[in-house]
Amino acid sequence: MINQDQFNRIARVMPILRRADPAAVRARVLARAGPDLVLGVVPNHTLRERALKVFDQTFQITWALQGIAVLVAVLGVIGTLTALVLQRGRELAVLRAIGARRRQIEAMIVTESVWIGAIGSLLGCACGVCLALILVHVINREFFGWTIRFALDPWLFVQAVALVIATAALAGLVPARLAARRVAPEAMRSE
Repeated sequence: MINQDQFNRIARVMPILRRADPAAVRARVLARAGPDLVLGVVPNHTLRERALKVFDQTFQITWALQGIAVLVAVLGVIGTLTALVLQRGRELAVLRAIGARRRQIEAMIVTESVWIGAIGSLLGCACGVCLALILVHVINREFFGWTIRFALDPWLFVQAVALVIATAALAGLVPARLAARRVAPEAMRSE
């Protein structure tokens, strides 16, 4: 803590802060503060650079977590569709027996995968907006005493939805090939 005398010595330096060289201001503030006061004086641009560096490091962790979430989602889609293909074996066999081609079965499974991705991404975007609103307007205000301006970028949502749909379509290829390779008579007999 600084006492009133130390505060007054520092306050006398303040008028020069607006028009002087940052290094010179730093030296004068430290000189006026005296040796008995442990004082750190950092120029605004240096502080800003440090803060941005910390934010960049924080968001690197966020990108890694997003990558893990995408991997888990892809594995979830593959697992879900594989289970559906195995469960619907007889239905798919009947479709093959009445003349459906392998490509049609594959297209049907990939279409289901795309729908899973589309619905999931739209629900995810809606939940993300709700979470962002809570973080910005409730949590930041309650825990930190400040908030930031909330802004939505529609193009970012379009990109996210497109990426999730494309990823889900790719994840649906494995179960689609599994469904198309099943032999109709064997699948109908086994169930």
